Amino acid sequence: MVLASLPKTKLMPRQERKVNGALAAAAVAMGLAGLAVLAAVTLSLRMLSVELSLPANLRLDELRLFSVSGVGPPPVEWLPALAPDPLRVHARHSACQSRLRQALADHDFHGAATARLECLGAVEEALSQSPANGRLWLERAKLVYEISGPTQPFHDSLSASWKTAPRAGWIAIDRLRFAAAVWRFLPEESKSRAAADALIIAGSEGLSKAMARE
Repeated sequence: MVLASLPKTKLMPRQERKVNGALAAAAVAMGLAGLAVLAAVTLSLRMLSVELSLPANLRLDELRLFSVSGVGPPPVEWLPALAPDPLRVHARHSACQSRLRQALADHDFHGAATARLECLGAVEEALSQSPANGRLWLERAKLVYEISGPTQPFHDSLSASWKTAPRAGWIAIDRLRFAAAVWRFLPEESKSRAAADALIIAGSEGLSKAMARE
């Protein structure tokens, strides 16, 4: 009643356009924010479902190797932990890979062994924060193979790469190349998965050309 009794202020056309423009901009901003939240939640749930489908010995709480307390994060902290591996880990891994190449070029086998262990540590740190990253699992498989040969951790890591990134073409080329190099050590299941990678590559003109160049 009080509001109805107040005199209505009529806006000038220019003022009305400004008000309408501000309201429209606010509505667009809210809509975009809502879409961003929805996309983030969807991606997080997808990542979480992949992580929970991993074998128990590869779960997130088992991979936090660099935790000061040694205790895995509570479930409420899992969603932010499933983000892509941090840039600082990429930088650390790139640096130790450079040292590894130099050590191999110098025939410094002790230095190469030290560099591989450092690279493995960087990859495992990244995996503790991004356990659904198939590229990281492949890198771990390579390093474990170079350090200790075709052991069970090697097979587990390679299997996890296929499980977390079964249709990623950009990973499939590198994974198939590596699988071919260690073919005699692979079980039949892994050979079948490598064949699936070959089909992914064959189905893409760009990937096929990249593989043919090799």
